[in-house]
Amino acid sequence: MLLLVMFLAMLAMILINVPIAIALAISAVIGVASGGLENLISVAIEMYRGATSFSLIAIPMFVLAGAIMNAGGSLASADRDGLGAHWFREGRPRDGERRRFADLRRNLGKRGC
Repeated sequence: MLLLVMFLAMLAMILINVPIAIALAISAVIGVASGGLENLISVAIEMYRGATSFSLIAIPMFVLAGAIMNAGGSLASADRDGLGAHWFREGRPRDGERRRFADLRRNLGKRGC
């Protein structure tokens, strides 16, 4: 019965153009409020279990790695500027190309990439 009430409340809010996130949140509050204190305690325990799961620890590490690569530059940014493009296509660069790569490296250093 509670599930039907929550679904109908959410559907009614969506039909009157309430944003979906707010409709879901209000429906969840209706469900938690109707369950009493036991429901609130179980919600807190499940939130703690979800936040401390081992697989979720990887997400901040990926964000940290992205921030480090953004600040320090990565092979992708060097290749975008042509710094490593020749190395991947034809092996070692010739003498004239070495000067061009040295100029690119100097320019990258000036820009702070």
